[in-house]
Amino acid sequence: MIIQKLRQKVRSSFSGFAYSPTSNLKPSTSHRGFTIVEMVIVAIIFSMIAGVVLYNVRQYSNNVSLESLTQDVALAIRNVQVEAVSGRYVGTAFDTAPSYGLYFDLSEDNTSFVHFADFNNNTIYDGDTDGCGVVPGNECLEVLTLQEGYTFSCIEATTLAGDTIDCDGEAIDTYAITFTRPESYPTSTNSQFDGYVQYADTQISIQNQAGETGTIHLWSTGQVEVSDGVAE
Repeated sequence: MIIQKLRQKVRSSFSGFAYSPTSNLKPSTSHRGFTIVEMVIVAIIFSMIAGVVLYNVRQYSNNVSLESLTQDVALAIRNVQVEAVSGRYVGTAFDTAPSYGLYFDLSEDNTSFVHFADFNNNTIYDGDTDGCGVVPGNECLEVLTLQEGYTFSCIEATTLAGDTIDCDGEAIDTYAITFTRPESYPTSTNSQFDGYVQYADTQISIQNQAGETGTIHLWSTGQVEVSDGVAE
């Protein structure tokens, strides 16, 4: 009797609760994965960011290479200046040390230039690249070549009379720089225009494949100045 009463009390205490088999079995959405559309959008964003980064890295690399190459050409000018002033002797039939210089011929090859010894001191390059540095008496000592993808784009100058020859007009194709002991200032010449022409200040421009240019400015005092590469 007592047990039956207890059972009735227990049943009555749970009588207010209703059980439903599906009331608490709804699928959870808090751990849902990425959809294909979302993954495609993320991939596109990453591709765009990577493209911008690679472009900037390539641009920076081009600028550094152009600046370095321009500095190398300026250093070559400085080296021949030191050679001449120091009286370097390369072994010729002459009793005195020759002048030294650099020769550019953009009409024949705009990717290289010649380091030469001016044995007869006429401030003009009379050598031959065939047998350069090998044949005795040949003014050509070595041919220096620019890095692949770079060219000499233009040579501009101011004549002793004050006239300007620039890239917009009849630019200079053949050009020689010579230094003669004991002076440190250059003699810049060109035999291209109706005979011998001598210049005061000169600018030599180097261009890369991206159209950027670096400039070496050789002043009549012998100072060599390099400007940063700029896009044309």
